[in-house]
Order: sequence, then structure tokens, then C-alpha cells
Amino acid sequence: MPNPNDLDVTSYAGAPRIPAQSAKPLARLLRNQAPADLDDLEREQLGALERLAGELDAALKQRESLGGVRASLLDFVNAWSNSHAALEAMGRLPRAYSRNAERAARTLAVVFPEGAGFTRLTASQAWAAGDRTLARLREADLEAEVDALIGPEFLATARQATVALGDTLGMGATPVEIPNPTAVADLLARFQRSVGRYGRVVAARVDEEDPASVERFRRTIAAPIDRYRSTRLGREDAEPSAPEGPMEPVIEPGSPPVPEAPRPPA
Repeated sequence: MPNPNDLDVTSYAGAPRIPAQSAKPLARLLRNQAPADLDDLEREQLGALERLAGELDAALKQRESLGGVRASLLDFVNAWSNSHAALEAMGRLPRAYSRNAERAARTLAVVFPEGAGFTRLTASQAWAAGDRTLARLREADLEAEVDALIGPEFLATARQATVALGDTLGMGATPVEIPNPTAVADLLARFQRSVGRYGRVVAARVDEEDPASVERFRRTIAAPIDRYRSTRLGREDAEPSAPEGPMEPVIEPGSPPVPEAPRPPA
């Protein structure tokens, strides 16, 4: 049995730095390590931290749902970037050998007056720009012209990807649940404090002169927390109330720039 003097019970009285992803495993381990002789207060505190671990796990799942936005944005980027590239490529063909090159260059200048740079914006900004581009096509009556120049699949795909991105962002007819940007950090801070309270309640029953009492604390509190305690100060630990960051994905820095539209022939 470990020497009672080797364990500092007071070091487990505060809120331990536990990463958010480790909250559920720690709560499960604390439950599994709980002794059969838990009193009412210990049992109450253990139940409270388990409930918070469940809420934190749900918040993590909700935050991970942003992956759907990223996938929709990537489809949007590919659809519009390739539509722009196809029309631009047609417009760059030598005029002497292509009867469609000049038509494509004129159409490109109307449809993409600022190029396809809008695909590098945040998700909601990109969607709005794509929606304006579709409106511009309708108002200029150029949808059939684009289809004739580069084929109908490009514009159809861009249209579908724009609608899909809007639906994912909640711009469509169906409301979506928008994650609270501070939910994970706030719940993590509450969970850490709850673990500290449980530690203090269990520590209140420790008799440091009784090795069995100290061993009970070690198995119940110290060993589980030491397994999951963060060894470095992370962002979630340092700023429990800080927002999780931009809620909309953007194209990663370093992505190849989208070519700008050529100037129309003078």
C-alpha cells in the first residue's frame, strides 16, 4: 500500500485542467472507481459531474456538426470555381480558331465581374455572393448562353451547390440549430469545478493517519484525475468563457488563388 505521506490530498481540491474530450471518460472512470460506501453528499456530487459530462459531450457533438457546413462549402467552391474556370478557358481560346471565344469572354465579364474570389469568403458570405451570381445570370438572360458555351452541367451543379449550402446554413425554408459558440468552453469550466467539488467532498473523509482512508481517496479521486489531467495549459483550459472561434469555415490559407476574369475586348 502506498505511503500516505506520498499523496497530497489538498492538490485535488481545485478544478483540474481536464480537456473537453476527456470529460466523459473521466466521469465514467470516477463512477467505476467509486467505493461502495459513498455517502449521500459524495453520491450527489458524483451524479452532478456525470450530468455535466453528458451535457458537455452533447455540446461537442453539436460543434462537430459544423463538418456539414465545411462539406457543403467545399462542394460550393468546386462548383463555382470550375464553372468560372471553364468559361474563362473558353474565352482564352484564339479568336482566329474559335467562334465561341469572344462570346465566352463577354459572358464571363458579365457573370463574374470580380472573378470567382467569392469562393474564398466565409460560408455565409460565399453563399450570398453565389446567390447574387445566379440572380445576375437570370436578369441578364445568360443561363442558356452559359450552358451552350460550356455545357449544362456546370451551371446546374453551381445552382444545386448554392441551394445546398444555403440550406445547411439555415438560409433555406427549414430552420437549423445553430451551436452556441461558447457552450463547450462554458460547460468544460463547470465540469472542472464539479470534479473539484467532488474531490473536496471525498477528501473531507480522509484521515491522513489512516492508510486505508488515504488509499480510498487515491483510488476514488487521485488516480482517475491523474490519468486525464492535462499536462499543459490549452485554449479551452485557459479561456473557459472565450468563444470557440469563427463558426463559419473558410478556405484554408494557401489555397491556390482563383483566376480573375479577363478584361473584355476593347
